[in-house]
Amino acid sequence: AIHGAALARDGHGVLIIGPSGSGKTTACLSLTRAGYKCLSDDHPLLRWHGGVPELLWFPGRISVTDRTVGWFPELEAAQDRFRQDSRKRSFELEEISGYPPVGGTCRPVLLLFPRITECAASVLEPMPKARALEELLPQTLMVTDPAMATRQFQTMADLVRVTPAYRLHFGEDPERLPELVDPLLGRAATG
Repeated sequence: AIHGAALARDGHGVLIIGPSGSGKTTACLSLTRAGYKCLSDDHPLLRWHGGVPELLWFPGRISVTDRTVGWFPELEAAQDRFRQDSRKRSFELEEISGYPPVGGTCRPVLLLFPRITECAASVLEPMPKARALEELLPQTLMVTDPAMATRQFQTMADLVRVTPAYRLHFGEDPERLPELVDPLLGRAATG
């Protein structure tokens, strides 16, 4: 399990990784409303299948802040379906009109590490593989068994080795995210 959001388009996946409050859910919703299929908003599962990484669907409610709701009119209109959780409100994505169905599996071809910034326009920049691994590891399950920890580390290192990683400097334009991600997904899927 990875603390992140996972989405698929045409069998190719985007894994959005980061701590709480980094913009994962907002990015997930922006891509989902643009036609990406949501595999998980919080804890996708990763396995190696046939020598390549594969993201697995892991269902769950989507938890949002008021700020995130404000960016998506369809969420504002559906607030009567939300459930109050400890700090956020949550809903089932299937309850929101206009979003594609959830579920499935895919091969991750793009890693995004969001960071909310004070800029107006979002920007993506390539991340060095060592930095991507450094930020990915704390977002995985803590394992105390030495053999399992070694295997987990190797799995994450292999994921970063074969998957391009980008820092997403998330601005005040979440609706623009598909414009930034689509070309990278296309290149990664064919490269």
